[in-house]
Amino acid sequence: MAIIDTIKKFIVPDIDEDDEIEVEEKAPVRATKEEAPLGGLKRAKVVNINHGNASKIVIVKLDSSAGVKPIINNLKDRIPVVFSIARLDRNDAARVVDVIYGATYAVDGSMQKVSNDIFLVTPYGIEITGDVAAELLDSADFSLDI
Repeated sequence: MAIIDTIKKFIVPDIDEDDEIEVEEKAPVRATKEEAPLGGLKRAKVVNINHGNASKIVIVKLDSSAGVKPIINNLKDRIPVVFSIARLDRNDAARVVDVIYGATYAVDGSMQKVSNDIFLVTPYGIEITGDVAAELLDSADFSLDI
């Protein structure tokens, strides 16, 4: 038992009743709105980067404006879509591009024109870098004739 008493004296020193112990009182710390984890002003979008669809791109050739819904559904499911409006008349093509652009804006995505009748739309979190049309035209093995 002497060993245990020796260790206790080393860890917890003897305190006489006459000794005064000073205790500092700290004011409670309140989190500011910038530091508050919930309910604060700063809120960032949280995007799951492991959504599993990163390697999938859907290609659609539209025959009518009725084919817009699958493009928008893929966009909502975070799947990039390349679509062609070559088979549509001019008024329907303009309407389709407007509707898809509105859906792309709603999901915070981006849209880029690849050629006269081909567009690429991507959801939030998938970035289009560079000019796709210029890159394709610079390639010697590719022709935009569709």
